[in-house]
Amino acid sequence: MITVENIKADAGASEIVVSASVRADVPLPDRMWFGVPAGLSADVAVDADPFLPVLMIVGMAYHLPLELPEVSPELLHGCTRVMEIYEAWSTERGDSLRRIPIRASGRPRERRGRAAGAFFSGGVDSTYTVLRNHDRYPPGDARRIEYLVLGHGLDVALDNHVLFSRVFATAQEFAQAHDV
Repeated sequence: MITVENIKADAGASEIVVSASVRADVPLPDRMWFGVPAGLSADVAVDADPFLPVLMIVGMAYHLPLELPEVSPELLHGCTRVMEIYEAWSTERGDSLRRIPIRASGRPRERRGRAAGAFFSGGVDSTYTVLRNHDRYPPGDARRIEYLVLGHGLDVALDNHVLFSRVFATAQEFAQAHDV
């Protein structure tokens, strides 16, 4: 079992940190956190939503159920489909990701943000995500993706600066071409 509890926010001069206690039957940090620039603090909800996607994958890898406080019903519903896809891909690759039970009560999400963003690697999935989103939401709708997040160390190893520079340039070109 992986359990998330004691979610809190700590505001500093330069950032707000949202953290949660994590208890698990496998070695995980006692506390997980996300830092957001202080200027965006009005848009930060102090809830379990950001912890669900990350810990869902950990739970799938270790075949452990996940228990969280209230989360967005839309996010919880989306996780069901994501787990189906990850399990199918995992089976094809000979890995062992498996769907897990997620226990959390639903809490309607309060719209807080003025804009949306998405992780972007330049691959098929992230490109499709942006293009589908732009077909769905018109300019000016806060749900329309306006920001791309490219994380060095996720798809490209931290020590591979040459490849990351190429990926970054490709992401910039895509962003300019699609007004992101």
